[in-house]
Amino acid sequence: MPSDVDKEKDEKKKSKKSKLLHNQSPLSPVDGEEKNEIQLEEEIVHHCIPEDKTESEASNPLQTPELKSTIKCNCGNPNCTLNAVIGWHEESAEFEVIKRKYIIKKHQRQKYKGSVCGKIVVAPGPDKLAVGGEFSAQMGVEVAYDKFVNHMPLERQTKDMKNAGLLVTVKTLYGLTEHIYNHLLPIPNMIRSEILSQPWLGIDESPMKFFNPKVAKGYVWSISNNYGAFYQFEPTRSGAVARELLKGYHGNVISDAYKGYDWLDKKTDVVHIYCWNHVRSNFFTAKGNYPKAGDIVLLIDDLFGIEHEAKSFEELKELRLDKSKKKIEEIEAAIDALAGKHLESSSIGTAISYFNCRRPRLKLFIDDPYIPLSNNGSEQAQRDPVMGRNNFLYFRSINGADVGMLFYTLFGSCKRIGVNGKTYLLVQTIKAIRGEKLETPYQYGIRLREEISKGVTQELQTLKEQTPSSP
Repeated sequence: MPSDVDKEKDEKKKSKKSKLLHNQSPLSPVDGEEKNEIQLEEEIVHHCIPEDKTESEASNPLQTPELKSTIKCNCGNPNCTLNAVIGWHEESAEFEVIKRKYIIKKHQRQKYKGSVCGKIVVAPGPDKLAVGGEFSAQMGVEVAYDKFVNHMPLERQTKDMKNAGLLVTVKTLYGLTEHIYNHLLPIPNMIRSEILSQPWLGIDESPMKFFNPKVAKGYVWSISNNYGAFYQFEPTRSGAVARELLKGYHGNVISDAYKGYDWLDKKTDVVHIYCWNHVRSNFFTAKGNYPKAGDIVLLIDDLFGIEHEAKSFEELKELRLDKSKKKIEEIEAAIDALAGKHLESSSIGTAISYFNCRRPRLKLFIDDPYIPLSNNGSEQAQRDPVMGRNNFLYFRSINGADVGMLFYTLFGSCKRIGVNGKTYLLVQTIKAIRGEKLETPYQYGIRLREEISKGVTQELQTLKEQTPSSP
C-alpha cells in the first residue's frame, strides 16, 4: 500500500501538470462544455479471405476481396469450409494521411439582363485576397501558418507545391502574406491595448538577424500575459524600445535582469518584478560543484509547487501569505548561511549575489496574487521567433520583419487565449475583405463562447419542449 507521503508526492506531480493561473486563458469554458480532442474522420475497411484470386485481383493487391459466405478451409479435410460469422471482426486501427493537393477554381459569375431597361447585372464573386488575384484567402492563410507556426521557409514551401503540381515563386508567396498583413494591420495594436489593460505583463527580447548592409542583427521584443502576446521588431536592444512598448502602462512588469529594464525601478506607476526561475537557474548551474546549491533548488521547486495548488486567485492569495511566505524565509535562511563562504566569481557566489541584489523585488509577489512567480510565459512567447530564425535564418528587410511580427502577434495570442489560430486568421481576413469589424483573439473567443452557450441553451429548450410532460 502506498504511504501518505507517496500519495502527497503523486498529488504534487498531478498538480504541476496543470497550468499556473497566470498562464491560463481568461476565457472560462462554457457551462457543461468539455475540452475534447479533435475527432479524426473514420473510414471502415473490411478485409475478407479470398477463395481464389482472379487475375485482376492478383494485379491489384489493394482491391478489397468480396465477402463470400463460405470458402474452402486449408486444414486438409476436403469437407471442411470456413463460414463467415457476420458481425465478428478482429479490429485494429492505423492512421492514414491524405496528401495535400491544389486545385483551380473557375468562378463563373452569372450575368443577368433587365427585361425592360436592358441593364446587365453580374452576380457577386468570391472574397478576393487581392483585386485580380489568383490565390484565395485560405491559401494565403495556409502559407502564413506554415511559415510562422510550422517554421517552414517560403523556399521550402515552393518546393512542396512544385511536387504537388503548382509552380509558384517565393515572391508570390510573400505577396500573399503581405496582403493579409495589410488587411489585418489594426489588430496587433488592439491586442497590445488588451495586454496593457491587465494588472500584470511580462517583457522579453531575443536577437533576430535581418539582411541589411549596415546592421546585421535586430531584436524581437514582446510583451505578453494571458490575454495575448504583442511583438515588435527593432534594430536595437536599447531600453528605449521597452519604454515605447510600455508607454501608458500602470501595473506590474516582470522581466529578467537585463539592464535595459533597470529604468522600471524608478517608475512610480509601475512595479518592477524579478523572476524566480532565473534565481533557480543560477543555483541549478552551481549545484554540480556545490551540493548546498542543490538544496536551494529544491526549496525553490517547493515554492513553485505551492503555486500549482491554487485553483483561483483568491486561493492563491491565501497560499502565498501562508505557505509561500514561510518558504521564502527558508530560502533566505539557506542562502544567508552560505554568505561569505564562497568567492563571488564562483558559480555559487554568482547565484548568491544575483539573489541578494534583487531580493526585495523577488518578494513582492507575496502580497499580490496577480504577480506571476516567473517570467516563463514571456520567454515561451519568444519560442516561435527563435524557432523561426533557426529555419529561415533572417528577415530580408524591416518591412518583412514587420509582416512577421503581425503573424507572430496573431498566432501567439491565439495560443495564449486557446483558439484555433488558422481558423481565426481566415475568419478575420474574410471580415477585412468584406469591410466588417475585426476582432482580437480574445474578442473572437468571447463571441464563440457566447454562440456555443446560446446554441446549447436553445438545444436544451427544444428538447424540453419535445419531451412529453408526465401525466
